[in-house]
Amino acid sequence: MYHTFCFMIILLVCTAVHASAATYYVDYDGGDDKAKGTSVKSAWKHCPSDAQATNKSAACKLVAGDLIIFKGGVRYRGMINKAFSGSPDKPIIYDGNTEGKFGEGKAIVDGSLALSNWMQCKNADEAGGNPLYKEIWYTDIDYKGGWRGLNLLGAQVPMHVSQHPNPKDPLYQEAMGTYAKATMPIKRGKGKMYFSDPENLAGKPDDYFNGMGFCFHGGHNMACYLTVTDFDAQTQTITTTEFKDMVTKGKTYKNGTKYCFFNSVKIIDQAGEYAMQKLEEGRVRIFAWPQDVKSGQPQDISRSDKGIGFDFKGVNHVRVRGFKIERQGGKKGHGVLITDSKDIRIEGCEVSQVRGSAGIRGTNSEEVRVVDCYVHHLPGHTFGVFMRKCKDVEVVKTKIHKPTATGLDFYTVTGGKVSGCEVSGHTGMHANGITFYLGNRDLIIENNYVHSGNIPMTIKQSGNVIIRNNILDGNGSSMSIGMWGTMGHEKQYWKGPTLQDVTIVNNILVNGNPKQSWRGGIFSNMKDLPTNLVIKNNIVDGMSGKIKGDFSHNIYTRKVDKKFMGEACTVVTDLNKLFADMKNGDYRPAKGSPAIGAGIPLGLDLNKDGEKRSKDKAPSIGAY
Repeated sequence: MYHTFCFMIILLVCTAVHASAATYYVDYDGGDDKAKGTSVKSAWKHCPSDAQATNKSAACKLVAGDLIIFKGGVRYRGMINKAFSGSPDKPIIYDGNTEGKFGEGKAIVDGSLALSNWMQCKNADEAGGNPLYKEIWYTDIDYKGGWRGLNLLGAQVPMHVSQHPNPKDPLYQEAMGTYAKATMPIKRGKGKMYFSDPENLAGKPDDYFNGMGFCFHGGHNMACYLTVTDFDAQTQTITTTEFKDMVTKGKTYKNGTKYCFFNSVKIIDQAGEYAMQKLEEGRVRIFAWPQDVKSGQPQDISRSDKGIGFDFKGVNHVRVRGFKIERQGGKKGHGVLITDSKDIRIEGCEVSQVRGSAGIRGTNSEEVRVVDCYVHHLPGHTFGVFMRKCKDVEVVKTKIHKPTATGLDFYTVTGGKVSGCEVSGHTGMHANGITFYLGNRDLIIENNYVHSGNIPMTIKQSGNVIIRNNILDGNGSSMSIGMWGTMGHEKQYWKGPTLQDVTIVNNILVNGNPKQSWRGGIFSNMKDLPTNLVIKNNIVDGMSGKIKGDFSHNIYTRKVDKKFMGEACTVVTDLNKLFADMKNGDYRPAKGSPAIGAGIPLGLDLNKDGEKRSKDKAPSIGAY
């Protein structure tokens, strides 16, 4: 009995020690995995959740309530990907120095590796015949991916793949407005595609374009990437590999070919550009025109070495707060990836320079929260925040700027909200501001400001969605809300009418294309009619398409069909009468605005800025 009693005491003590929460410190520059890790002076180099951790750090098994503080201002060059879970009342917390007591500023989870051993091109032959060879440097590295997955980075912003013609903003390699245009449509042969363009391709030798990356504008607004296999200088005919996928189904535009060349040292012509050339298996040569050269070497050029910053798979009850997460890349690059997990909160983080899939992505997960984050400058074709097959998702007070795919994208999401967010600079190919596609249900979309990009909002195959108090600015070129019909390959996700029980109230949907009616406030190309669609108390720059619903108390800023002129609907074309200063982003009612007190009560207590709406008189139309 004595021995049994002693054994039980020891077991209870060990269990208590293991289960008690602790605070650990991580300093990638000055830490040591052999240290205790429990104080600033005994910090580890690696986080226990990093597969690269060794010794005591690797031996540590995080438990509910543990707090891991990373040193502020230090670049942590690792990946958090071990599956440690907390509990509902005691989550595991990864902290990027939010209290400012361990280092200076935010801790940085950096997925890049600095490049060195640069050589300056000595002649044009070393630069593929480029006459600007003196500006071009090269280095050879181990790399097994393709040029689209290589994320080359400068000191502050991403570098950009060489491109001809050059885009207005090098971040947007798919900006079709700057592409060359051939009058001949691209055609298909057996396993190849080809077209002729004497106007733009004359004067180049037969082998000039061979091996270059090539992109053309395909059906359904697709950027279609190929490789040039042959060029006939006499007929100025380009031959490429073939492009096929289930979306375009081989379709191309009949009125010509918009196209661009990519990834060749021959077309590097400005600082910040680079190109990748394959050498032997697993080795590539990187050519770059550096922004800065000191002491005979290009400065501050790195490439993505890690594909993900925080990788949570099968993890529950975790918080990530106060980090800079940047420079991850690859075919499936993510700043934060959440898969098969529950109760994950990303708060106060900045995610940037990630190339691949998305800045923050959730898949098949529940209770995902993205709060007060800043996601920006994502090169390639990279989403800002992307949620797929998730339940109970909230994206709140988050700013997304310059993604190169859609800013915020929900696919097959049930339950949640997008609130108080700002999305801007979404001008890439097939890049909208906020999108809700394919099987979304039970969502609230409120108090958001989307501007300075392509279509602010698109929606299809969704039900029980409330859209309220938003400002969706079409940037002078597009509708504010696009209601899209279902394509053939998408029918598996949804049954019944494309839109069901959608309520659009107290929004400002303005600044469409004045020359085209379908690029106004709300446009639908749905083949079926929505059920229980409510559109009230909105300021709308027109409506067009196949739309049936309950329309009342809307102010239209252009003439609309009589079927949209429901009860108390009016037309006011002078925006200066409606808004205080729309040109400078002030959408509050102007003095004496016809929107003031002209709405109908809809149970909406607060306006876009969280201010109380008056209960003593009729509410105003719009978000204020």
